[in-house]
Amino acid sequence: MFFISCLSFVFLSSLIGIILVGISLGIISRYELYSWVNKIISLNSYQQMILGWLGVFFILASINFVRRLSLHSTKEKAIVLNTDKGNIKVSLSAIEDMIRKDLSDREEISHIRPKVLIQRKGIKILIRAVLKSEENLSEFTAQIQERIKNRLETLIGKEKEIFIDLEIKKIALAESGYKEEEKKEKVEIPFRNY
Repeated sequence: MFFISCLSFVFLSSLIGIILVGISLGIISRYELYSWVNKIISLNSYQQMILGWLGVFFILASINFVRRLSLHSTKEKAIVLNTDKGNIKVSLSAIEDMIRKDLSDREEISHIRPKVLIQRKGIKILIRAVLKSEENLSEFTAQIQERIKNRLETLIGKEKEIFIDLEIKKIALAESGYKEEEKKEKVEIPFRNY
């Protein structure tokens, strides 16, 4: 339904935009616009009923699109912890900063960009990073996942399930030793610098 409402909103806004641009550029004249309106008004009752229901559908789909867009923007940005004495809110950006600082001391990765999402099943964390050294990826990611999971369980408790995904965006390995050997083997031309 959300896809249909998006599609109808885009269609209606595009149609209105094309008509307004056409009028301003003189491509569509007032008389053409009047003739279109007269053709729509002169439709028989069955065609007018179909046109009316189509209009209602577009209006409802557009309202649904705006409602879902506003719900998406007001999505929870914090984890709420219930205690005996009250509630504690931990913002997702604070958790992202904690993960970034916690992993910044690892020399194997750089450009760490964590993203924390609250889902029905629990908390999902996506960590994007650049790999700087040759590592066994399964062992390396298991270490990072265990480290972050333990840290978060200490912080917020074990009530929520924690899912951690590590995405390597780039592998930036240092130049290996064989290139240095090739540079040394290059023969220098005598009297080149004179």
